[in-house]
Amino acid sequence: MNRKQRKVSKMTIEFSQYVTLFAGIVALCSSTACKSRFFSFGNEPLVNTNQPTGQDETRPGQIAIGQQNSSNTNTQPQSSSNQIAAPYTPLQGTQKKLTIGSTQRFEVSGQQVDVTFEQIIEDSRCPKDVVCIWEGQAKLQFAINVPALNLSKKVVPTLRVGHPELGQVTVGSVGLDLIGLSPDSSAANQKAVSPEATVVVGKAP
Repeated sequence: MNRKQRKVSKMTIEFSQYVTLFAGIVALCSSTACKSRFFSFGNEPLVNTNQPTGQDETRPGQIAIGQQNSSNTNTQPQSSSNQIAAPYTPLQGTQKKLTIGSTQRFEVSGQQVDVTFEQIIEDSRCPKDVVCIWEGQAKLQFAINVPALNLSKKVVPTLRVGHPELGQVTVGSVGLDLIGLSPDSSAANQKAVSPEATVVVGKAP
């Protein structure tokens, strides 16, 4: 056998060995991902088809970002510290007018009630002939006296347009609603007439 024949024979043996090795690798590698790595010829390896596309892999006890843990069913709603005011209920009683320093007598549930208009603490009501930022308010001081109960107390209801609940005060079972103050708030009349309050006194709601 000459040199050329020996060289061809050696190449044949080596090729046979490579074929045998490659066949063994193919037999051992049965998974789709493994086969794709050997037969892709430079292409990107395929992604793991066992995990759904677009889902983040999480371990037990972990929560993926953007998801909420729905296993906790004992979550308590946050309590609000804001208290809702009771609805305003107009008093059912007797309406009278009082000037500053005067006293009017009322009867509430068979008991005598004396109400005295003592003073105006504040009167920031907007005059009707003036343009104001807000409507203003008036705070008046009254003394409520129930002789049969030896009860006497000073109260300061507030008169404000659209807020009748601010004008209602109670002393025991007696209620007072401040519903008006005259003269009106026109700048020309405030000094011409003595102030006069209109109140309703009856059983507290």
